[in-house]
Amino acid sequence: MSVMRDCLMKRFWFCVWAVVLSGLSLPAMAASFRDGALAYNEGDYPTALQEFTTLADEGHVEAQFYLGTMFEQGLGVPLNLGSAATWYRKAADNGKSEAMLKLGEFHQTGEGAALDPVSAFGWFQRAASQGEPNAQYKLGLAYQDGVGVAAHEKTAKMWFERAAQGDVTDAQFTLGNLLFELSFPPKDNTEAYMWMSLAAGQGHKEARKRLNFFRIFMFSREITIGEEMALAWRAQFNARNAPEPKAEPQSASSPAPPRLPSGPAANPRGGPPKTQAPKRSNTQTIDLPF
Repeated sequence: MSVMRDCLMKRFWFCVWAVVLSGLSLPAMAASFRDGALAYNEGDYPTALQEFTTLADEGHVEAQFYLGTMFEQGLGVPLNLGSAATWYRKAADNGKSEAMLKLGEFHQTGEGAALDPVSAFGWFQRAASQGEPNAQYKLGLAYQDGVGVAAHEKTAKMWFERAAQGDVTDAQFTLGNLLFELSFPPKDNTEAYMWMSLAAGQGHKEARKRLNFFRIFMFSREITIGEEMALAWRAQFNARNAPEPKAEPQSASSPAPPRLPSGPAANPRGGPPKTQAPKRSNTQTIDLPF
């Protein structure tokens, strides 16, 4: 333990010394990233590019990741998946799980990196081990289909469960189907119904159809329990992941930093109850904690 602690301390002081030598203090780096993030959120990509590039060259992991995002989506720069992969790799090497997920997807599709299922699995595994829910779902698929790794149903189910707990809609849909099939002939389908209801509540069209199929084999009391479980799960998840309250602005002219948008979940007439989840946006914004 003492050896590991000494190594971690040496790495910490090495990073601090590197920052000092670069001419940027830690507060200065934080301020620079904030300026870049605000510009990014406002669509001022040239300013964001300038701030992020300076920071990324100094090893700032968040700047490296968002530079990768800008090159991947062509935001303020020509779309270049090769450059995106380069910055994602730097961020991944610095421990950014979302960058590991991106590299896995690049190797999975062969866009931005060589088509390599084994490498894709390796990146998904690294990200999943850090709690990245979308990587956990990808890992479940790999074990389910035997892509990049030997197929293993129990391990696939375990990763689907973890991803579903992380509110990944496709994982909730997949887990609901899997649990329903495992309990057929019907025994207790309430948990399967809960996960399928959660997926349907986030707008998954196939999940809504599957719920109608589930109801054929379930008693009304089981359906009610499943719906109550979904509502309770959603309330607990939203409570755990609610943003911490921020201090009131100094004046009315000081706008609050942009945040990720949220919206209502689907609740078709006769369908599952609302299990409201934050709406996901294709163009990610940077949620600033200050």
